[in-house]
Amino acid sequence: MKRTANFWTHEPFCLESVEAKNGFCVYTNAKFARGRGISFVATPNDIQYVLQAKIFRKGLQNEATTSSPGALKYYRKASQELFLSQFTQEGRDPYIDRMDKNAFNVQMGKSRQFFSGALPETARFNHDCRPSTVYHINPETLQHQSFVVRPIKAGEEITLSYLPPYLNSTSRRNLLSQSWGFDCTCKLCTASAATKRHSDLRLLKIESIIAELNILPSKRIIDPKKAEELVRLHEQEGLWGNIGGAHMYVAMEYEVLGNRKMAKKWAGVAKESLGLLSGEGHEYHFAMKRILGEDVGSERPYARHL
Repeated sequence: MKRTANFWTHEPFCLESVEAKNGFCVYTNAKFARGRGISFVATPNDIQYVLQAKIFRKGLQNEATTSSPGALKYYRKASQELFLSQFTQEGRDPYIDRMDKNAFNVQMGKSRQFFSGALPETARFNHDCRPSTVYHINPETLQHQSFVVRPIKAGEEITLSYLPPYLNSTSRRNLLSQSWGFDCTCKLCTASAATKRHSDLRLLKIESIIAELNILPSKRIIDPKKAEELVRLHEQEGLWGNIGGAHMYVAMEYEVLGNRKMAKKWAGVAKESLGLLSGEGHEYHFAMKRILGEDVGSERPYARHL
């Protein structure tokens, strides 16, 4: 991909890492997305895979680069102000802390690496341990797509979760305090001690069942009812955004047993719910389409942890 050098509006600025035995570069296109701008901090090898994303395949022949290091300072003023408007704690590095507090995990192009992506508008959504939306970021288009996963009452705030879904109440409280400096006041975190205790037990059970279902089928008893219990636990816990993985497990258990009717029934449900959580290009979404007998074509799925 020799022509990719011309995609950048500024000469990449690179630093060598002796410990990592490689170099990292800042790659910037200040004209991307009608002047919004985009930058990457990546190794020269990884950036080749990133640029294989569909959104970059057109227009790789841009104007010649201009020589100068950096990233944010090359953006137009509106983009700089948008980045700097994100939450940060006083006394911290103004750029690194904004990335630490607000960035999203992003997979791009054909790279198997995850990047931290600054998406200032979405970062303004407040946290809820049982949020009203779930999101995924398409690695081919870099679009951040949010979906409502439960009814939202009039006047209710639209929320997302900053945390992994299966943390217990103590772990959630500690992580939110340490990383974002606030105490969560969502409905679950302000519930009674008994309610939180029951919730923690369900979360423990969820993790236990997932660990069991991840064991190779040849080394355990195939049990669709166990997977269906996983679905019920997600429903009871209000983990609507993450329930797609549970639906998938049920479909796969029935598939291994050879019960095609039930496998297809659950694969149809899983296909829809996984599409919200991980996108239609994810390898698990492809797996459900195969169970349904749908054509997946020659396109290579991308991987992402659920």
